[in-house]
Amino acid sequence: MDVQGIIDILAKQTRIYEKLFQLAKEKTEAIKVNDIDTLNRITEQEQVHVAELQRLESERAGQMEKAAGGNGSLTLSELLQRADEKDLLQKTAEELSDILKKLKEANELNQELLYHSLQFIHFSLSLIQPGEPASGYGPGGNHKAPERRQSKPLLNTKV
Repeated sequence: MDVQGIIDILAKQTRIYEKLFQLAKEKTEAIKVNDIDTLNRITEQEQVHVAELQRLESERAGQMEKAAGGNGSLTLSELLQRADEKDLLQKTAEELSDILKKLKEANELNQELLYHSLQFIHFSLSLIQPGEPASGYGPGGNHKAPERRQSKPLLNTKV
């Protein structure tokens, strides 16, 4: 069974995922220094690559159906068993798997960094403008509603 078309598509997907991995590393640095412009640029580039990956994935799915001979679609494992070029297909699949693992780890790191940045922002905002006091129970077990108070502005701009 000739699988060269599928191997070519997997190789193209691997190259795009490598570009996304590089962008993820750039994004990590941009998050660390709070460079919003760079984050926006990276996000736009990622969208272009994701669109290309979607196109390649539908092309790959079509090739897999074609290789199955009209009997549904094959998995990569099934294709490896039937393929003439097992070694090259195996190597390409492993390269794709490796870069996907690296990309996943980089994205998890970026997600964690963004989460901590948001926590810091919320903490800073709570220091500037405290929220409503919590309701609860006072001494003696009586329900105590929060006192309504007008929040004072941080700066008095009246002259």
